[in-house]
Amino acid sequence: METKAMEDYLWVTGDWDGVDNTSGKLVGRCFSEHFWFAPSCRADPLACYPYINAGPGYEYEHWMQKSTMFNIPLVIVVAKLWSDFTTLPTQVKSSFYWWQPDPTFLSLDAVRTLFEPFDRAAQGRGILLTDFEAISVDKYASFDLKSLAPTVYELLSAFSLDLNLVNKLMKDQMDSGDTPDVVACRWLKANKAIWEQWLPDPTECYPQFGLYNEKTEEFVEDREDPSRLTCRACKSGFYSSRLKDSSGVTHVCKPCPPGTAQPSGASLDCQPCPKGEYQDLTASKSCKRCDQGTYQDTQGNSQCKECPADTTTLGLGSAALLECGCKAGRINIANESEAVVCTPCEEGLSCPFSSSVQSLKTGQAPLGPDYQPALHPGFHSTMNAPLVVFKCIEEGFCPGGTPEVCSGGRVGQNCAVCPPGETLYRNECTTCNDSTIFFWWFVVIWALCGCTCAYYTTNPRVNAIASARQTGGISVGLAIKWLQTVAIIGMMTVTWPPSVAGHFTTLQVFLLDVDAFSFSCFVSEQASFRYIMKVSCFPLAILWMIGNFFFSRFLPQRLQWQWTKTTNTIGNLIQVGFAVMTTVALESMMCYVHPNGTYSLVKY
Repeated sequence: METKAMEDYLWVTGDWDGVDNTSGKLVGRCFSEHFWFAPSCRADPLACYPYINAGPGYEYEHWMQKSTMFNIPLVIVVAKLWSDFTTLPTQVKSSFYWWQPDPTFLSLDAVRTLFEPFDRAAQGRGILLTDFEAISVDKYASFDLKSLAPTVYELLSAFSLDLNLVNKLMKDQMDSGDTPDVVACRWLKANKAIWEQWLPDPTECYPQFGLYNEKTEEFVEDREDPSRLTCRACKSGFYSSRLKDSSGVTHVCKPCPPGTAQPSGASLDCQPCPKGEYQDLTASKSCKRCDQGTYQDTQGNSQCKECPADTTTLGLGSAALLECGCKAGRINIANESEAVVCTPCEEGLSCPFSSSVQSLKTGQAPLGPDYQPALHPGFHSTMNAPLVVFKCIEEGFCPGGTPEVCSGGRVGQNCAVCPPGETLYRNECTTCNDSTIFFWWFVVIWALCGCTCAYYTTNPRVNAIASARQTGGISVGLAIKWLQTVAIIGMMTVTWPPSVAGHFTTLQVFLLDVDAFSFSCFVSEQASFRYIMKVSCFPLAILWMIGNFFFSRFLPQRLQWQWTKTTNTIGNLIQVGFAVMTTVALESMMCYVHPNGTYSLVKY
């Protein structure tokens, strides 16, 4: 016996004679070394009524307090063995500890001892004078049973057997010796009116389920004809909807409307199609992705929106107007905050899908390098007018890519010139230096001296047979003519092999094409001024020869020039330079057209 229970007993009853403290531990007093007698029969033990308990003495402290305070003549006995506990009540008229439902003492027709209703507060303080706390016999099921099997849940909820009926069934089993299944089956057959009330209405469907006609094998939306109707989980593409009619509340399965879908069954609603998708049919399990050239920027739609004119999308399922970009071969000229305006791309400009002027300028496309608009090599444009495309004189001048990019340090429209103070040398712009200017002064002085010397070399004495000197002069003239002809061939708009193109460039000097020799450092960076200087070479040479003639008039008679020989020399120079003069003259007439419709000189 626990010390705490004995302390409560002593505090409630004040019965010091019923406890023992000789061992220093407060326990119940054992009379005759086996029993505990209530005060009302303690003087006469034979007047005590037995109360038989088992195990450790179940709830013995309750009966000690009750028998003392209510003057019940009890002697509390705890059976040593379980077999003693189950047989003693059948052999001795007594009270005993028991629980229900249980068949152990069912044949005794025992009657429960009743006290005042259970007082939780009092028993919490150790006062055990009220009845025992009632034990609830509950039904336990899985937490999701109602949603997974609502009819089973409803059956279990309605299922109810009172204690008398349970005792009756156990008594039947004891008397007949049948198994529990046989006893239960016998009761079901004899009590159909009772258990039929437990069965749920087959047409009372719960959420996630709907009315289903087993004959037609289809879901229905009313129960006007309840025959062959049952409840089934709504299938994919449908949702469970509440229906209230004259029979009460039930649920029916309805198809998902356009703009929605339901991939899973047993659902209470349909899911709206997300952005970039649509559904134009009912009872759909999934939504469709928007086709190429369309988009959808809101949820729950039955159609997709068309992209603006001349635009399309990269693929399927576009979810915003921003995903509509210009088709390949066209470019957006509007600002980022404005509606897309597509225009055709000119020759020399590569425009993949979703090209824009902004990405052309920056060299960065939102969709990646594969969708970056760019100029082709050999073409050029400016940042102020990136779509006005010019064709460069040589492809190597313009690397392409973003506007206003030139190779070799070149600048200007078409990348045709070097910056001021620089000249083109080996395809790179380099700074002009004094040696270059000195070289060209030497060339000018040498040319003037050559013109003067030509007076003496081009006017030989007339003989019947040409002398070696005359033959050499003729050969030199023919060689110059031949070289000029080859140089003219090199000016053709033909892509020559690199091994040949270099020689043609060198021979251009015979046609006064001297830009490759840093001529701009000596004259001017302006192409027009350089052209004027080349055109003026022969008139200046003629004036130089005439000037020499008049200057010679001030010299001694033997050194004075003759007018006939002077004009002959001038004629020879013009004859030698005829091809040069015609080529230089035609430079101002040889043009090519740009993709933007403008023209430029082939030479400049």
